[in-house]
Amino acid sequence: MRDISEVSQVLAEAADSPFFRAFSDGFDEASLEAGIAAELEQLRQLIDSYAPEQRLRDLLLVPLDLYNVKVALRLWAQRRSDSAAAGATTTDAAGMESLAAVADLYGLPGTRSVEQIHEAVLSEGGGGAAIAGAGDLDSARRALAAAIERSLQAYATSGSSGQALELAIDRLARLYRIEAAVPEEDAEPDGVREALQAEADVAVAELVVRGSAGGLAWDVARWGLLEMPGMAELEDLYVLGSHEWMGRLSPFSGELRQIFGEIADGHDASDALRAAQRRIGVTMAAWLLRPPSFAFAYGYARKKLDDLANLRLACLARLRGVAPEQVKQRIRFGMAAA
Repeated sequence: MRDISEVSQVLAEAADSPFFRAFSDGFDEASLEAGIAAELEQLRQLIDSYAPEQRLRDLLLVPLDLYNVKVALRLWAQRRSDSAAAGATTTDAAGMESLAAVADLYGLPGTRSVEQIHEAVLSEGGGGAAIAGAGDLDSARRALAAAIERSLQAYATSGSSGQALELAIDRLARLYRIEAAVPEEDAEPDGVREALQAEADVAVAELVVRGSAGGLAWDVARWGLLEMPGMAELEDLYVLGSHEWMGRLSPFSGELRQIFGEIADGHDASDALRAAQRRIGVTMAAWLLRPPSFAFAYGYARKKLDDLANLRLACLARLRGVAPEQVKQRIRFGMAAA
């Protein structure tokens, strides 16, 4: 687009879409965000109303909840940090930020309301008891409670590191996606779990490569590797230069082994990571040729999410004058790889 208003020509056939109606009000950042939010809300309602299986709803909606849990936990951690700096000995729930004051930090609700998550984390001092009680059979509710508890463990064990807290909950979100994608009893394997596992492996490889290069302490980085086999071997890679990796990769497999191997061979780390993302994206794109199936239903919603993320990135970059070549480097591959 030479000018942001040219988006109206690109989307002329979608003029009745929630995104276009909101964005065309001003073609500015505020209307862009309003349009993306409207489109995501429509997708969320579609999933919540018509997903044929509970695991599909959970796979697509619980990550929204986990994002909101992360926001609430960071607010809680920041409040503790501020209180400690001020010499306070306790964190008073009455002094916490109101939901209205921080509403713009939260995202769309998934299976739980933003208000419930906000109150469960802030009012309970960061505990998960208000999300799920003992014996609760709701798998999404139990997953949220576990995420709160394990993230707080990371925060405490790492010496109140906000990075450790975020890395832990991001890893837990990926683990939940893998768990939620397991086919129901007697169902044919659909490949979704394997693709999500490959994505999680790429995230692990990126954390090892970027964290090590950026000087992130291993005691913090390890919280982004929860439930990974071969933690001792990962730590070895983390503290060594990539030129020393060869001969140490036998404990790893799949995308993780391939990425590490390419980097050890001297390939650029970013190129190796993006190549892996492309491979996964091609696999997922093939699901759109397999209706009706669980993979097709997940792939449809996933492609919509990737398209919206790329649309937001492209439009925001144009509004801010970012060079197109810089934008291309940040485009999500996912379903767009094909």
